[in-house]
Amino acid sequence: MLKNSISLASSSFAHAERNTLPESRRVCKVKDHINQNYTRELSLKDLSQMVGMSPVAFSRFFKLRTGKTLSDYIIDIRLGYASRMLVDSNKTISEICFECGFNNLSNFNRIFKKKRNMTPQIIQGPLPEEQINDIKEAAGRDNSSVPSLPVSYRSPSSRPAH
Repeated sequence: MLKNSISLASSSFAHAERNTLPESRRVCKVKDHINQNYTRELSLKDLSQMVGMSPVAFSRFFKLRTGKTLSDYIIDIRLGYASRMLVDSNKTISEICFECGFNNLSNFNRIFKKKRNMTPQIIQGPLPEEQINDIKEAAGRDNSSVPSLPVSYRSPSSRPAH
């Protein structure tokens, strides 16, 4: 009996329950703001003030409600947009990095490789349809509000030489 009560009070029990919590107005407001302003500097202090909470309280609240830290959520949004731009545009990796809110190219490359298990250079090159579908799927998991890739894919000959 004591063993069961310990497992119910453990942190893993709390994590299992977080996905059943309804989306709060505060989290929705912050997510909307992030999606509209992902290209700009976003700070915990400003976002927490926007919903009338202290930074520490909002940080805990956000992670409990979403299962991600605020910084991980912002990075995932930015990487989702960057992944799509790498496939869809003729812009350089550096241009995409800065347009998606990253302020350092080497940091962008490191985070991209860590989160996507490939470099931005690989995505920007000609990709087989199978890999494009994997990118779409990964970006969709990170955030469903990021616009989806178009159905058509430009041929490798339409890509600029880098």
